Amino acid sequence: MCGIFAYIGNREAASLLITALKRLEYRGYDSAGIGIHGVPLKVRKKAGKVSNLEEDVAHAGTQVSGTLGIAHTRWATHGKPTDCNAHPQTTAESSIAVVHNGVIENYAALKEQLSSKGYKFVSQTDTELLAHLVQDMQAVRWPNLRDCLLQDLKKQMEGATYTEVVATALRLCEGAYGVAFIFQDEPDLIIGARKGSPLILGVGHGEHMLASDASAIIEHTKDVVYLREGELVEIRRSGFKVSELQKIVSGLGKNSWSPRKDGENPIVRLELSLEQIEKGGFKHFMLKEIMDQPNAMRNALRGRIYQPVDMPEKWEIKLGGLEKAKEGRSSDGTSPLERMANSSRLIFAACGTSWHSSLIAKYAFEKLAGVTAEVEYASEFRYRKPLICKSDCLIAISQSGETADTLEAIKMAKHYQALTIGVVNVVGSSIARETDAGMYLHAGPEIGVASTKAFTCQVVALLLMALRLGKQRGVLSETMLNSYCAALNSVPDSIERWLSALTDQTRVVSKYFRLATNAIFSGMGIHYPVALEGALKLKEISYIHAEGFPASEIRHGSITLVRNFVPVICVAMRSDPAYEDMKQMVKDFRDSFCEGKSPVCLFRYRKIGKPFRDQLQIEPLHMPESHDGGTGVRLLLRQKQMTKATAEREAVMALVPVLFNSAFHCCALACQFWNIMSITPARSCEPRSNLVAFACLVFLGTVSRDGVNRRMGSYVWSTGGVPSDGGYKSFWGLSARLVSLVGKRFTDKVRRPWKVWFFDTAKQGTQALMNHIINIGLSMGFGEWLSVDADPCNWYWINMSLDCTLGVGIMFLLLRLLQCVYRSKLVARPELARCGHYGDPPDFKIFLRQLLDWQALVFVQKLMLAALVINFRASMALISTALLGWLDDFPRAKLVVVMVLMPLILNVFALWTADSFLQAKANDCDEVQVRESLVAGIPAVVGRDVPAFHAQADEDLEDSIMSFQEWKRSRRQA
Repeated sequence: MCGIFAYIGNREAASLLITALKRLEYRGYDSAGIGIHGVPLKVRKKAGKVSNLEEDVAHAGTQVSGTLGIAHTRWATHGKPTDCNAHPQTTAESSIAVVHNGVIENYAALKEQLSSKGYKFVSQTDTELLAHLVQDMQAVRWPNLRDCLLQDLKKQMEGATYTEVVATALRLCEGAYGVAFIFQDEPDLIIGARKGSPLILGVGHGEHMLASDASAIIEHTKDVVYLREGELVEIRRSGFKVSELQKIVSGLGKNSWSPRKDGENPIVRLELSLEQIEKGGFKHFMLKEIMDQPNAMRNALRGRIYQPVDMPEKWEIKLGGLEKAKEGRSSDGTSPLERMANSSRLIFAACGTSWHSSLIAKYAFEKLAGVTAEVEYASEFRYRKPLICKSDCLIAISQSGETADTLEAIKMAKHYQALTIGVVNVVGSSIARETDAGMYLHAGPEIGVASTKAFTCQVVALLLMALRLGKQRGVLSETMLNSYCAALNSVPDSIERWLSALTDQTRVVSKYFRLATNAIFSGMGIHYPVALEGALKLKEISYIHAEGFPASEIRHGSITLVRNFVPVICVAMRSDPAYEDMKQMVKDFRDSFCEGKSPVCLFRYRKIGKPFRDQLQIEPLHMPESHDGGTGVRLLLRQKQMTKATAEREAVMALVPVLFNSAFHCCALACQFWNIMSITPARSCEPRSNLVAFACLVFLGTVSRDGVNRRMGSYVWSTGGVPSDGGYKSFWGLSARLVSLVGKRFTDKVRRPWKVWFFDTAKQGTQALMNHIINIGLSMGFGEWLSVDADPCNWYWINMSLDCTLGVGIMFLLLRLLQCVYRSKLVARPELARCGHYGDPPDFKIFLRQLLDWQALVFVQKLMLAALVINFRASMALISTALLGWLDDFPRAKLVVVMVLMPLILNVFALWTADSFLQAKANDCDEVQVRESLVAGIPAVVGRDVPAFHAQADEDLEDSIMSFQEWKRSRRQA
């Protein structure tokens, strides 16, 4: 998941490195850093977003000036995501810097040996080991070389170049790596190497780039060299040399290692444009890639399936990558397609989403080509001893073409001389080079972490392969082949029409189905892989637990997991042989777990060729992922199917927050009412003295913790006629108000973590305390200073009423103004404008800064409201006297009204509004910063939508089916 970029040329490297890291953000990361050549090397790295690093680099200015540098986005494997653990990692003197993707498996043993020789490790990463290891190799101080080969080379290390030193050091490392080194005393050198992790060299005019992904290179050059497994590249401004690590070590000391020849080192042209790696007007990459699926499938079909001009009724399939063997790969002159047709068994090796497309291919090959097919997890296949024959054919499927487990499976198959076929998206990738033949998907770059269009293109490519193989083996007649080809050719157009219809309907689903934390996906036959893919997407994007099962197996144990708020998503087609069984299972579930007629939401699609409807079924599983609706990511990701009982619970849950808040404030009312009514008569029990006593009671009641505070409280309370235990009663009254916010947290549809909730509540609590103290002072002051006849209780009521009504609007406007100031060119600190967002994970320092901003705004708000009261003091006094004058003869009742009842009513509104505002702003910030793998979701109900042109459902289900339109109307009426 990490990203690497390196630059050497004549331009300032820092800005190029930062831009490249932004291109690599989609891969997922938790920290980022850059290293620029200098004496010593200039390294800047920050945990968190690339924007944090960009800000740090901007402040550093000319301190990070240079024309050679490396950059990295890190996803933590060894060590926590901290500044220290971010890459680049350096030696103690900052003379060598390295960035690294992958894992060094023998890291502990190598670190122990280096530590015994006095090397100090300051980070928890395995990458720092590489820098120290190269330094030690350079100094010829490595006494315990791992194997005899390197032991023999020890004497030859003297005078070795950096390229030879790096190659020798990497020979000691076990595991996977993609690395880039820079050196303090080499201002014109970058060394890169790969083993199990991809690297691409970009070739420019007087400059070169090295990256782990083409998206970081495309805006600089389209001429690239794909490094092969086990290769090292030495890059200088004048050119580059590529060679195998083994050859470099073998020629050590002889100065005889030779790079690949030009014919073995082809510079290829990237079939990629800058527009393809940008959002193009969509909210996020995943939505763009979902909507791009029809075009991607057309690209996968283009030139491979066509109708001859002279025979328009006939369809032809041409798969150039299978009909002609690679040079030197076929000894008997037979094409890969012919070998494939004569294979005794097809073995599909894949991981993740590609494994699900392989399962669909298994059904297709067995039915259309009449050949035995098996599907294997590449990660499991490589670690056992499978029985592979020379007559077998292994089909490796991978979007990137760099999946390490799949590459190992290919090597095993080649060891047994089996035919290997690759189906990949990335041109020139390792799988494309290692296999005997294959197909490119031509789906275009897939930036979103969760695969969407690559999955559908894999299914299209494999169906084409199955049809071509069926024709080659004589299983399909000409008539059947023409029918299948016509149906397959119509799939992109059908999906394009259907996606536009799904957009609105899945938005409706995503609005309501979001409460479940678990889900079960179910399908039969070829739809079982579709169910698995839906479950995988739900886990990948929403972090919601989901599992896929064959429909008939749900009754065998999995049925015990079905509860309310655990939706069961069924994928089926009426043409399936198992359709009746699936329909019966749905009825059984509804009868067993649903009360009454639960709404059954269906997705339907236009009729297309029967064999390829499964191609469309995945679309409802993708589409609701893209709807955020402005209400927060996590909330919208929880999109599920609801029974009637669940729908009723959803309606009740909408009222629960209000009920909770009212109940808890009633508790506060009871506590405060008891507190006031327990005031003992004293020499003076006027409203003013009671007001002062109550103010002291509230303040000390919130901070009383021990006997000292209790004695202080007893002294102050006794002067106002308040008993010494009144502070605790008030304390519990205020606690009840805070508990109301606890209740709101548990009833929010997007439940905040406790730490975030505490930060939000602390803002409101400090604001309430500050308002209370200022209102007490203003009330006493207005009664003395203003020439208006009104007692302090009236002034307190006026100030509090303004705080909880007009003050809320003023705070909102002031906060907006502050955000505009932070985002302005004068300040240029947009990260400070994210109110309610405290970092990931939440940081106390960010909270403290926001708290100071918040209190500053409260102070400005109070100044504005005080000015308003002073300017309209006569009108305010008349209003308060008219509303509260009838209570002048009942001082205790007046205190209850002013200090309890009115705060109860107004604080319900003020606290609720402020908390919801803070939560909404935090969700907005999360939406802006969220990884592409999180800005999406999964639908709860997969079946069919109900467009107007489609026929009605089966008659026996008609009574229990609601269309989306009917469902929406019923929700509005309810």
